[in-house]
Amino acid sequence: NWTRGLAEDATFRSSWDAVRAEPRVRARGATTYGADDARTAVESGLFDVVQVEWNVLNQTVLDALGELPRRLGVRIAVRSVLLQGVLAGRPLPAHLAKLGAARARLTRVAGECGLSLPALAIRAALDHPCVSHVLVGADAEEQLGPVIEAAGAAELGTTARAACRELDQRGAQLVDPRAWPALEAQSR
Repeated sequence: NWTRGLAEDATFRSSWDAVRAEPRVRARGATTYGADDARTAVESGLFDVVQVEWNVLNQTVLDALGELPRRLGVRIAVRSVLLQGVLAGRPLPAHLAKLGAARARLTRVAGECGLSLPALAIRAALDHPCVSHVLVGADAEEQLGPVIEAAGAAELGTTARAACRELDQRGAQLVDPRAWPALEAQSR
């Protein structure tokens, strides 16, 4: 979990230099949360891959990074492409009910593309020009279906990409799973 403070931590830097010198290590990476930590990790020169949160409802980190990773030769891996199941059809609890309209619109776009909702969410990540790796968690065999469907689907067309762009919630707490406990407490 990379944070800005690690860049100045002498102990971390010394240990990281030892990792960088190890010939068996082919790539070094960091997991980040938020645009500031992602930018710091990309700019640090310490990492080959930086992992960030991204999905069609939460596109802020990649938007903030822009072309920086490509210019600096850093690959981007995205996680949370299914927003902890919200984009896989998981029933929405009361504190996330406001995501229903965006999910319904995305479901319509998926249908127009001949894809399931989770396959569209994954395909959108695969098609993003700044993304090198898409991480999708699955804890049951049946959850692999949308991954296989997305991997085998054609790239999204202009209309579908534009519709996905429009669904970005612009960093709202509603699309940040770290904020969900507080939102749940507020809804009581």
